[in-house]
Amino acid sequence: DRRYLEWRLKRPGGRYKVHEFRRGGVLRGIAVTTVQDKHGGRVGYVMEVLHVPDDHRAGEILLGAALDDLVASGADVALAWCLEHSPNRTTYRRLGFRSLPESVRPIELHFGVRALDAPPDAALGNRRNWYLSYLDSDTV
Repeated sequence: DRRYLEWRLKRPGGRYKVHEFRRGGVLRGIAVTTVQDKHGGRVGYVMEVLHVPDDHRAGEILLGAALDDLVASGADVALAWCLEHSPNRTTYRRLGFRSLPESVRPIELHFGVRALDAPPDAALGNRRNWYLSYLDSDTV
């Protein structure tokens, strides 16, 4: 929700840019980006693209604006986390995103989950129930 996003984007040292898309004055989606000097280059991160579920055009407009901004900021590359089953996967693919081969990934990442309630929900162990973006990372 809005309160969480505002809290998350105030991360100490974070330099995030929020792009909004409105139609008829109504917010239809947001995109969040940042550029960091990391891994031997200037890396543009698409932290998140969120839009009204049935408005994929809003997602394309937002991601396009985010990419234009990353280019203008001098990014050498644009990275995003988008799982194979994510609802915005098609939008990322349309705008040129492809999976980064493991051989050129700068770091190895592993995700895990642990239920704090007993008994653990079996749905947590199913990757298809997860949605991840760089906004979930505390290192960007």
